[in-house]
This record gives sequence, C-alpha cells and structure tokens, in this order.
Amino acid sequence: MTKDTANKINNFLKFTSDLILDFSERDFSLVANSKCASAALYSLKVGGKRLRPALVLASAIAFSNEDINADWHKKNFRLKTQSGEEIEAKDIIAVASAFEYIHTYSLIHDDLPVMDNDSLRRGRLSCHIKFGVPIAVTAGIYLILKAFSALNKTELKRRRAAIEILRRASGIDGMVMGQALDILGEKRGVSSDELVMIHEHKTAALIQGAILAGAVVMDASSDEVKLLEKVGQSAGLAFQIVDDILDVESTSLLMGKPVGADSAKGKSTYPAIIGLEESKKKACGLIEESFNGLNKLGKENTILFSLISYVLKREN
Repeated sequence: MTKDTANKINNFLKFTSDLILDFSERDFSLVANSKCASAALYSLKVGGKRLRPALVLASAIAFSNEDINADWHKKNFRLKTQSGEEIEAKDIIAVASAFEYIHTYSLIHDDLPVMDNDSLRRGRLSCHIKFGVPIAVTAGIYLILKAFSALNKTELKRRRAAIEILRRASGIDGMVMGQALDILGEKRGVSSDELVMIHEHKTAALIQGAILAGAVVMDASSDEVKLLEKVGQSAGLAFQIVDDILDVESTSLLMGKPVGADSAKGKSTYPAIIGLEESKKKACGLIEESFNGLNKLGKENTILFSLISYVLKREN
C-alpha cells in the first residue's frame, strides 16, 4: 500500500467517524437524562476503525451515477442514484450510522461477563465496567432499536431494502447465528469448515451488509448486488482472519484490548486450526477475490477498493 493510499484511507475513516459522531450526538440528544443512552454514546465514542459505516459510504460513492465530485468529503455532500435521484448526505449517513450502532451493540454484549468478560475495549473501560451490567445490556438493546429507527426515518426510495439487508446481517441469518455457533464451539473445538460458517455469520455478514446497503440505496442492479455479495463475504472473512492473526502477533497497546485472549478462552481461531502462515495466505487470497469482483464491476479506482485493501494491511 502506497503512502498516498494509506493517507486517503485514514482521511476517509476520520471523515466517516466525524459524520457518525455528529449524527449520533443529535440522534441521542432527544433522550434526556437517560443513563442507557449515555452508555450507548460512551461506547460509540471510545473510537474504533469505523470500517462498517465507511464501507456504506464508500459503496454509495462508488455506485453514484456521476464521477465523484470535489464535494463528497463535505458534510453536506449529495449523491445521485443510478436512476438520477438526488440523495442528501443525512440519509446516507443514517444508513452508515445504523451499521455502526449494530456493530457497537455487538461489542458491548461481547464484553459482558457471560460472554467474553473483557474489561477493556479500545483502550478504555468496557461499557459494563463503566456503567454496570444491567445498563450495558439495555444500552446494547437500545442501539439495535436506534439502528432500525435511523433507517426508517430516511427518505430513501430503497429504504425497505436497506432495512432488510441490516436485518439479515445482524439477526439470526447473520451475526446472532454466528455468535451462537461461536459460543457452542468453545472448549470442544471446531473444524475449519465450522470456523468458516461461524465467521461468515458473526463477522462477514455485517461487513457484507454494509457494502450491499451502500450500493442498494444507489439503485445498484441485481447483477451488481450478486457480485457485491461475494466481494463483501470474502472481505469479511479476511477481516476475521486478520483479527485472529493480530491476536497472536500484535500488542495490547496497538489493539486496545488484551491479546491472546481467544486462545486463553478456548476459542477456535484460524491460526490455531490451519497455522499462522496458512492464515496469512488465506486472508490474501480472500482479498484477491474481493478485488476481482470489484474489477468486474469497474470499481477498481474507488475508495471502496482502497478500504478493502486496508482490511489486509491494518494493525489493529
């Protein structure tokens, strides 16, 4: 990855983070003196890559019906769908925020004592340590409801399609199923095929959904969506493999949480099952599959392409 590409990615992630935080501050300000909302907002503010909302924005930009103009990086940007409809920034940002809300809820619940029992998240106290377990549980539920509320309030023509994509990605067809399979696989161990199934649901589904939602609200065709499904699934699995690799090779300082925790808890990981070097080869192969799909779509010179390359090169 060139220095220019790295800078472009970092700037886009920062741009996305600013948009999400601005949106959530306004969204949650309507709930006065709510400890639940405060806990949810705290968890949103502890940082993170903002990859999923960035993928929503990048996909929407890539499928916009015009060349990316100089104003897309402004907070009041507008995009045109492939059918020529003009979409305001606030609606695209709402879709992106919905995916970040769901991701944040999953992290709050993952950290709970009955799940991973982690006291740190991104270098700061986990939600249940800061606010207590009951508030953390309800903050997670609150974020789920706010995600679908944010989508439902948009004026997007394809709003229902975006809601359905998020439902599939986050529910029993996606993330919830993956979490259940992951819990059932603890201690007993799982096969490599079972591990793929776990992470196709637990991790890849939401990443795939983010890419699909951004494209669908811009009127991507059914053929384009079919190709993007594979792009997103491959990128999502690569993300999880890199996560497992970092749990072995990285440091707590870089990760913002204890490393080596997965193996200590008896969780099956790619390095544990297929080895570290094979895991690296597998991640590279999956990213190549994503690149091939984007090339077929003519989206090789987009920020979406660059973000997917970031999945492989990230350090935390």
